[in-house]
Order: sequence, then C-alpha cells, then structure tokens
Amino acid sequence: MEKGTVEHIHLDGVLNTTNFWNGTINWTRFEIRNPNKLYTMDGKKYDGDAPKELIDETSAKYDPNNKDHMRSAKVKRYIQSLVHGFGELKTLYTAYTRSPTAGNLAAVKAKYEELFDWENIRDYLIFTDIIKDWDAFGNNCQWTTYDGVRWYVNAYDLDLSFGGHFHGVNITPPQIGHITTDGAYPYRYVARLYGTELEARYAELREAGIIDTDHIVSMLKDWCTRIGAANFDLEYKKWPESPCIVNYTDSIYRVREWLETEIKYMDAEYHYVSKEAEAKAEKKAIEERIQATQEEISQERRMRYRCVRGLQEQVNELAYLKLDGLMKERELEKRLAGIDESIEEILDGGALEYEGAAVSRNSEVADMMEDVFNGDGSGGEAISEIPEALKDKVTTPEEFDDMLSDVFG
Repeated sequence: MEKGTVEHIHLDGVLNTTNFWNGTINWTRFEIRNPNKLYTMDGKKYDGDAPKELIDETSAKYDPNNKDHMRSAKVKRYIQSLVHGFGELKTLYTAYTRSPTAGNLAAVKAKYEELFDWENIRDYLIFTDIIKDWDAFGNNCQWTTYDGVRWYVNAYDLDLSFGGHFHGVNITPPQIGHITTDGAYPYRYVARLYGTELEARYAELREAGIIDTDHIVSMLKDWCTRIGAANFDLEYKKWPESPCIVNYTDSIYRVREWLETEIKYMDAEYHYVSKEAEAKAEKKAIEERIQATQEEISQERRMRYRCVRGLQEQVNELAYLKLDGLMKERELEKRLAGIDESIEEILDGGALEYEGAAVSRNSEVADMMEDVFNGDGSGGEAISEIPEALKDKVTTPEEFDDMLSDVFG
C-alpha cells in the first residue's frame, strides 16, 4: 500500500460486533496502519500503539487548511461509510428474507458488492473452513481497501490452524459445517447470497489440487524441513516449559490425519464430488439401470411363462379328461371357467404375444395353443407338446379342432 494515498486504508485490531460491525466504532480497539500522517480529535498525531478517533470537522482542533487534517477526515469518512453501509446491508437482507423477491435479492447483492469484494470473502471463507481458523473473524483478521469503498479481508495470526490452540495444550477436532454463519459479520452473506458460486469455487480448488491433504502437508513439511530438526531441538532447549513439549506431541502426521477428516467434512458441506467419483457413480447408476431393466425383462418373461404354462397345463389336463370321458358336465363348466379366467388374466395384462403379435382374443389363444399342442413352439416362452396319452386320440386336425371347440366353447 502507498503511505501517501488516503484510499489505501489498512485496519488491524479488534474489529468485532461490539467495537465495529454493530454500527458504533470504538477507535481505541484497532489501529489504522495505513495511510500515514493522520491526526486525532485532540489535534495530536495519530499513534497506532495508543489509537484514538481520527479528527474531522466536528473537532475544535480541526484546521481546514491543514492537509493532514483533511486527509484524516477523509480516511475517517471512508471507515464510517463501511460501518454504516454494513448496517444498511443487514436491513436489506432482513427485507429480502421476509419477501424473497428477485428485486430484493438484487438490492442486497448490489449493496454487498458495493461494500466488499465478494470473491475475496468467498475465498477467505473457504480458507478458514479448511484450516478451521475459528478466531479469524473478530480479532485475528485485517481489512484493507484500495479505493476507500470496497473492502478486502486478509488472513492474520492463524494460531488456531489445523486444530491447534493458542494455549498450545490441546487439539480441537475437525469441524462439520461452515466455521461461521454469524450474520453480525460480513462473511455469512457470501454463503447466503452466493451459494452456487461458493460451491463452484470450492470444486475448482479441489480439482486443481489446492485443497488437498498431500498438497497442504507437503508445504508444511517443506517449512519444517527448512527449519531443521537441530533448530527445533534448540528451540525446545531454550523454552523447556513450552506446552508443545509438556502436554502433547504434535507433528506433521497428526496434521495429515486431521486434514483428511476436515476435508472430508468440507466436501460434504460444499456438496463436492470429484469428477472421478462422479464418473464412477454415473457408471454404477448405468449398470444398475441395465441390471434393473434386465431383471424387469426376466421377471416379465417368467410371468408370461407361468401364465402360458399354467394355461397349457389346464388345457392339456382338460383335453385329456374330456377325451377319456372322465369329466362330468358340471366339472367341465367349472374347468372351462378357470381357463377363461387364466386367458383373461393373460390378455388383460398384455403379457402374451404370438408370432410377434399381441394376443387379444380367445380365438388367438386357441391358435397359439394349437401350435403348442402340435409341437411347433411358435407360442414363444412356453414350449410343450400334446401329452402322450392324447396323441392316440387326437390324430387329425379335425379331431384337434373338435377338442379346442369343446375346450374353448
């Protein structure tokens, strides 16, 4: 940043919902690290080690001819515009939640993009999610702008990364959801207003191998290797009461295991599925559909076979008894009624074809059965021949026609 450019503003400190984002600015809780040559309301030079409110036209010490006073007032207005604009954003968002129209959504997004670089905050949210930097929103982050209007958030401190703790005495487990959804801060609105773009960016970084356990651990390993085991030994010798030594043993391997779980959780949160996994899932789905279709066809064939086979058995038995004179008229009618029901079941279900055409009338069933009895087999799935006991008694087409007439009425 350029020290002399008033639009190049850098804020560092406690920028939380109590001191900043609630609409009331506590100037003593953060430092304005850029630009330089600033003055405070008492007319004194700004001191970042003991920060105070910047001077503006309401101060009795303000000199309109002093360029540094003018610079300070301009920087102050930029900061105030950010805080007040965020309050307007929250009001617009509330209106949108109550009436989620396209117009209200456009108004919220327009205000958000006026105040913040949403792509920067999108990446910041992903970054903090992956490393679980849960202290990165009120205190341990820094805000910058290069035009005095649109602001960027910057990573800072990072002592809680990868489950670490600033006390150095324990490891926190990986997280399941977004690390922050607090609407009192600007970060939450990216997930609410740009959910599709957020998930697309996550997928992009995953596919590029940036969000990847091996990639992240390799950078950590490279850093630790450059420090070297000898320097770690000297560090621990100089600080023997370091919690890192006394309370637990941390290592790159612990980070690897932690990251594998963390990224798995984040994949679920961002609805990410790798292209390889998508291809496997698609292949599996196709195979399952093919198998289901084959099973459906097989089941249909089995059903048709059972229907036709059952009908044939009834006809065969009836014909045999009829020709042998073993059946009384009442029993014959009962048997014929059963056959009629079987035929209707087949016809109603559309489960029977004969010589490539649908069988839809009793006479067509009779034609099919004639072929089956004669051993032709054109009837399809069920292939049978006239029983041996009947062959001696039904020896001519005329006798067979007579039998079918008796059977089918």
